[in-house]
Amino acid sequence: MKQPAGAVDNAAEAVPDNYFATLLAGRSSAWSGTWDAQCAAWIRRARFHGVAGLLHERYSQEPALVAGVPEALRTALRDTATAQAMWEMRHRALLADVLDALTAAGAEPLLFKGTALAYDLYAAPSLRARGDTDLIIHPTHTAQAFAALQTLGYTRAVGVGGEFASYQTSFTWHGGGHGVHSLDVHWRISNSQVLAPLFSHAELDAAARTLPKLSPHARAVGHEHALLIACMHRAVHRNVPYYVDGMAHREADRLIWLYDLHLLLAQMSANGLEHTRVLAAAKGLSAVLLDGVQRSRHFFGTPVPTAWIDALAAVHGEAASTYLAASARRQLWLDLCALPGARARLRFLREHLFPDGEYLRAKFPDQGHRPLWRLHLQRIANGLGKRR
Repeated sequence: MKQPAGAVDNAAEAVPDNYFATLLAGRSSAWSGTWDAQCAAWIRRARFHGVAGLLHERYSQEPALVAGVPEALRTALRDTATAQAMWEMRHRALLADVLDALTAAGAEPLLFKGTALAYDLYAAPSLRARGDTDLIIHPTHTAQAFAALQTLGYTRAVGVGGEFASYQTSFTWHGGGHGVHSLDVHWRISNSQVLAPLFSHAELDAAARTLPKLSPHARAVGHEHALLIACMHRAVHRNVPYYVDGMAHREADRLIWLYDLHLLLAQMSANGLEHTRVLAAAKGLSAVLLDGVQRSRHFFGTPVPTAWIDALAAVHGEAASTYLAASARRQLWLDLCALPGARARLRFLREHLFPDGEYLRAKFPDQGHRPLWRLHLQRIANGLGKRR
């Protein structure tokens, strides 16, 4: 049988993954480790999955589960949970100021992904580990929004820029002893030309939810949109790396992402599920939704009606799902073809292949003495080496 996309191939990693998932699903599970030497690997795996805080909470709720669990693992989980809680306290205060400022600037900010779910579905927001906050703003108010963030002391990262290469930028607040706090500010939902039109700010805003636990100005995308975006996010990271503790990964079965799906699905009514299925079909994301739901069921036993699953599985030939299942090289070609006209396509290629000098100098800080044409060649060579 073909292994699901993004599944863990390494048997040594599957053991802790399944143990963690069993605990998070609310089922009792005996410690599966046999040697103290395993603990370091299990700790790394818990941190990679972003579930250390959740596991610590689970052990705290049911002390009997701790029997046989090495002290080193329990201590590491407790320390990580404490660090997450301290980071969350500062991040919440900063984020409340950000939302106030962006709302005053007319940017209509909407939270999505980790922070949105942290303040909506999790018992405590610090349990949803994350390194930044994603939000989407009204595309005509980017200048005002960026100015407001810089006034608050955020530094804008140097990005590729251009009309087509990127629809997001990062801002970072350096707080000394309070850690680093980052925002990913989007004005379209994706940098992909195929995916970017799927969810407009106006559509997301019309179905948005309030997050009173965070701020009076905190609003997030609705649950149906959140589920599809979360599944799309998993699929994107099969080709686009993400970083945990400074290491690049492309594994789609990160447990915190699947636990998001589990929580979203668990609170949906029959009508909500059906609306999500219809929305997925309209966006061409049925196969992507199906994959995410099946993996959530695999790890957490998420209850979903069989007929609903069968209806998703009956859909074939979707453009967005085909794009997300393609190789990185194929995706680049599909993005190019999605643009209207030769001018737009030429500009797209130029922005991807030859970004401005400021970006190149920031990307290769140790090679700032080299001429720009050498840095362009270095970047192209690196990109070709990563694409499959």
